[in-house]
Amino acid sequence: MSNEVFISKDQFTFIVQPPVNRQNIKTVTVYVDERFTLNAKLTEEINGKSICVRFTPDARHLCLEESDPVHATYKVSKNGSRKIKQIKEFLVKNKIALPAKYNVFFNEKENFWQGDLIPNPTIQNTGRRKDSKKN
Repeated sequence: MSNEVFISKDQFTFIVQPPVNRQNIKTVTVYVDERFTLNAKLTEEINGKSICVRFTPDARHLCLEESDPVHATYKVSKNGSRKIKQIKEFLVKNKIALPAKYNVFFNEKENFWQGDLIPNPTIQNTGRRKDSKKN
């Protein structure tokens, strides 16, 4: 005797979505050693161009503008990385934990690459207050 129960396909309502392909995500990371690094996908988009790097006052968003005739620009190298001390200092001043990572997308309305700070996975909230004492 079989224990098979036939179920209609429309009862299977939870559909597992495939993960986002990390290869398609564009990011900028700023490291403790002052490296400002574009990942491979973003470097491929901007490679060889000069960009102006800007931040919002709270350092939670960045702007990479490809053609800024007025402000200082940096040429994007083949490896997408260069040391920029001023950026690290600005992030530290704004209490942004390093390494800081920004997800980047092209803002078509304003015609620049926009980056939004994402939570630092190396910082974990232990749930303990700083002034609590171990027993």
